Amino acid sequence: MDNIFSYLRMLLRPWKVVTFLLGMASFVIGALYFVVPTWDVGVSIWMSILCYALAPLGVSLAVTGYREQRGLRRGLHFLGSAAIIYFVGSGSYEVYHLIVWDQHPPTYWENVFYSIPVAIIAGILWRYDGTALELIQEIRTAIEASR
Repeated sequence: MDNIFSYLRMLLRPWKVVTFLLGMASFVIGALYFVVPTWDVGVSIWMSILCYALAPLGVSLAVTGYREQRGLRRGLHFLGSAAIIYFVGSGSYEVYHLIVWDQHPPTYWENVFYSIPVAIIAGILWRYDGTALELIQEIRTAIEASR
């Protein structure tokens, strides 16, 4: 991801927009039908947008850090990745509740254990820079190669 324009172009692939909208809709529906006192429509939309916009960047920083030689640059990439993924999966949840509810969310740890893995998985998925058909073909190839 050379610059902001290539990153935005990567995010705006139709299959990514559709999966983002479906994911956000599932969180909004969950907020409406499950009884969780700190889960509402607002936090569902806020965290979904941040996840879509930032999770692929967080995963990309981790990949870049993995490829770097040992040293400060590698550590900075991993630190940046961890900070972004934490913010997407939990920090944004805290900020929302401090602003809207004027309190730290009592369900902090439950959110951490659920939302951070979701952010990582979404980042891995949305980091892929190809069509949905190419992604499916690559997954099939990888599965067949592992047999």
